Amino acid sequence: MSFYEDIAYENDFQNSYRRILSYYPQIRATTSYIKYLLACMIYNIHTQLVNDIKEYFYMTDYFEYLEPYQQQLYYDYLGIFLFQRERYIESLEYYNKADFYTGNHVSLSMLYYHKSIIYTILGKYSEARLSINVAIEQFIETVNMKRILMSKFHYANIQSNSGHFDEAIFIYKKCIPAFDNMNMSNYVKSTYNNLLWVYIQDEKYKEVIMTYFQKMDQDTHNHKIYFYLSYAYYQLNEKEKAIHYIELAKYYMNQASEYMENMINSFSIFLSNATFDKKEAYLLKVYHICEKRHENYLIIFIIKFLIQFYKEHHCIQQTYTFQNQLIKYYEEIS
Repeated sequence: MSFYEDIAYENDFQNSYRRILSYYPQIRATTSYIKYLLACMIYNIHTQLVNDIKEYFYMTDYFEYLEPYQQQLYYDYLGIFLFQRERYIESLEYYNKADFYTGNHVSLSMLYYHKSIIYTILGKYSEARLSINVAIEQFIETVNMKRILMSKFHYANIQSNSGHFDEAIFIYKKCIPAFDNMNMSNYVKSTYNNLLWVYIQDEKYKEVIMTYFQKMDQDTHNHKIYFYLSYAYYQLNEKEKAIHYIELAKYYMNQASEYMENMINSFSIFLSNATFDKKEAYLLKVYHICEKRHENYLIIFIIKFLIQFYKEHHCIQQTYTFQNQLIKYYEEIS
């Protein structure tokens, strides 16, 4: 349990994992061995050391030797494995399997936290809110302050993605000093990143630039933030600055997601002197990537930009087509 709790409480779980490994000689010929293997599986998935999920399917043959909360954790972490590979619908299927098992405070809190993230990505915002509220209740019950704060941060993500921008901005601004006080520097950076993204979605382009220069660590080279700056400057009719920051985004684009890499490259082409056909092809490629990812808030962003692009080139039919698509996605969110 100390191993599972270290993961749930965002503690250093390396030491508890090493302790589990030390039990191997005593338990390898006992019925507890499957519990040992489950801990190894969770550690390997958590640290992204697993290449093939099928190597763990055999464990279901030995479920009778696992506690119900461990059975729940098994399916939860198979869901995490698929989440890491952006196979979101399959990931949710495993989270739903996990929901059939009786959990404890650790497995339930983490399962509903993970389910909320998937629901958000898939645009199922009502389900996302319900799930994160269950997770928060569990985290409060166990006085898990880090996860309570992380859940509040994720609730802001839900509100942002479902178009409730003002509430998202309010929560993000509350989260920044709280994360700072808990020395969670990565979350401070993530919160600033998400705050700028909300401003982009809400078309508050001056806020993007002002927040960056007033609040952001200027030594942090983040390709996403450089893209936000470039996009904001473009919308403010400052094309030279937009080109400057998109070039920085391309230069520092290490470990970018497929969507962001293609978005940055597409926007770079868009700002260049390329032909209409080339610009359109790159932007449509991003649109199709978004469709495959099933992330409505990204799809809405690129559709709005495509509408702007076609309007600027007086392409009436294409503008009309994507306006209808935009209405469809707004209806799904509502």
